[in-house]
Order: sequence, then structure tokens, then C-alpha cells
Amino acid sequence: MELHQLKTWINAGRCLPHMFVMSHAGLSTYSMSVEFKHNLEPITDKEGNAVTYSSLETVIHTLNKMGIEKATLRLIDPYDEFGPAVTSTGIEVCDEDLDLSTC
Repeated sequence: MELHQLKTWINAGRCLPHMFVMSHAGLSTYSMSVEFKHNLEPITDKEGNAVTYSSLETVIHTLNKMGIEKATLRLIDPYDEFGPAVTSTGIEVCDEDLDLSTC
């Protein structure tokens, strides 16, 4: 979902979407996804590239500007010592979800 589509959805005022802030082990950037019809849709720019942020504070500031007060921080660690889970595509990932208040 493009960032401007997300802003339009939020401005429509019907309900606030469930937002996820994604961070991957070994990367120093964050990205956002929105839950839409029980699937996570990454937030992209007009060219279809994922919108990334250099710090968690920048993501929180962006969410605040859109009126989002709560999000879920999802940490993805493929190097988990307890044996990562395998997705349907065969990629090994391990997710850790944390509640994130943007207020």
C-alpha cells in the first residue's frame, strides 16, 4: 500500500488501521506495514519501493503525524538460537512482537 493511500484511509476516519513497525536483524533501518484483510501490506512510495526510516524515533514521529497512537514493533531475527520458524516460501524467520506507544 502506498503511503498516500494509507494517509487517505486514516483521514477517512472510519477506523484506525493496525500498524506494524518492522526491524530486521543486522539492518539499521525500520519499515512500516499495515494489516489489511489479515495480511501485512508493506508501506511503499509511488515507485513501489519500501519506505524506510533511519531510527525508531522517526517512525514514531511519522505515525504521530498520521494520528496513530499504537503500533506493534516486530523484530525479525533469522539467527534465533532456538530454531527459526519456516514460512511457506521456505524462508526462516523468527518474529518478536512488542507493543509500541507513539504518544
